[in-house]
Amino acid sequence: MRIIEHTLTSLESVAAQWTDLSARADSPSLFNSWDWCHSWLESLDQDFRDQITVRLFVATGASDQWLALAPCFTARIRRSGVPFNCLQFMGGGFGVNTIYRTEFNEALYDRSVARSELDEFYDAVFGSEGWDKLVLADVINPALNSTIESQTQYRVRELETDSAYCADLSSGFDAYLKALSGSSRRQLFNKRKRLSEMGTVEVEQVTLNDWNGFVETLNEFFRHRWNIKKMLSSQRQEFLTRLCERASINDP
Repeated sequence: MRIIEHTLTSLESVAAQWTDLSARADSPSLFNSWDWCHSWLESLDQDFRDQITVRLFVATGASDQWLALAPCFTARIRRSGVPFNCLQFMGGGFGVNTIYRTEFNEALYDRSVARSELDEFYDAVFGSEGWDKLVLADVINPALNSTIESQTQYRVRELETDSAYCADLSSGFDAYLKALSGSSRRQLFNKRKRLSEMGTVEVEQVTLNDWNGFVETLNEFFRHRWNIKKMLSSQRQEFLTRLCERASINDP
């Protein structure tokens, strides 16, 4: 396995290799897809885009086929008057004006890649030059912290944590509902009657032709519910439009 770094101003030239790896990946997600990362890069304010360096760490095999990818960037950040270079996964928002929060961050890798090979790949990423601070936000693999401490001289400091919840529907919805306590059932399920009294609930598929109407409806919802003047700024609208256009092309 050979590990190289690409420093690019555009992701157009690596679309084919990136998309091919996603199709073979063990844990692909929307957030480490070419569609998401390329749309994010294109939608950045030009002033900020000029200040960052896109860094793609790629592991290749004997035939130069991509086996692993860590899409990252560095940005010059100043804290308490002290400037430093911060390395983050693409879409990260530490100390910078990002667009949307990128989650479930981890390297994108072929399902044939062994754990030892993935550790070797991360060693190369964390051992790269050109950064003073590494920020790993919303990572899906908690073992990354121990990998950093064992392979570098850097100290890991946890800034904050979030909790997430999911419903276990493996035995069916009725079994899940029956297992809820009375108070949880009233909070999560019985309120559907109150919702039905407010009007008819319908599921509508939004296409790019209906995009402007959808944006206005969503913004109105946030204004009414949370007193947020505009949820989808023009920059966020541009990002989502690019993302949806690419998704419709790649998955017709």
